[in-house]
Amino acid sequence: MNKNKHYSQMSQDLFVDHLLESNEGYFVDVGLYEPKFINNTYLLEKKGFTGLLFDIDQYWIDLSKKHRAATSKAIQVDLLKKNFNELLLEENAPKIIDYIDLDIDEGTVKVLKDIDYTNFSFKVLTVEHDYYAHGDESRSEIRNFLDSKGYQLVCGDVGNNSGPQEDWYVNPSYVEKDKWEPLLCNDVKHTEIRKLMGIEDERLNWGPENYREWHDDPIWHLT
Repeated sequence: MNKNKHYSQMSQDLFVDHLLESNEGYFVDVGLYEPKFINNTYLLEKKGFTGLLFDIDQYWIDLSKKHRAATSKAIQVDLLKKNFNELLLEENAPKIIDYIDLDIDEGTVKVLKDIDYTNFSFKVLTVEHDYYAHGDESRSEIRNFLDSKGYQLVCGDVGNNSGPQEDWYVNPSYVEKDKWEPLLCNDVKHTEIRKLMGIEDERLNWGPENYREWHDDPIWHLT
């Protein structure tokens, strides 16, 4: 059983932690939503990572400033109106970013295309496409674009009971093949990916029935 407390809704933080195996690094959380509960970067922060937290909703930014570490800078921004590459430059983000999480619905394609890939690269990416709700509207465009930039799709159409929601990628220039190749899969629930990582624990980390036993900071303590 995995001993780490984890916070993502669909095991994204476990996937990143498994691939990077590090207590330090840099993340960019685009569309952070809750700062702790069902958040994809909180576990990394607790391990020693620093980074940037972006959301369009000032409420989540204010909550993040209150409950996340000072080393995670929370910024309210509308990325449909702001160039993402310029924002990374303004915030002095490192050229090699360990993990980027993209979950901003119709803005995801725009943000990916904003990036100057001669300036920035990413070791691990988790990208929401919500195929279960919108079909192939953005999924194919995202896949073709990231493939053209040299990123390897490791886990395609990762989902839960709702159906396929995300694709998970690595940059093979930074992540060893023997780490990501055993995880290659498509159209699976995230709990199956846990098994590929050697994590047999199938419990979810969210929801009122299990939350108290999994976390130090229950959701009702965040407000």
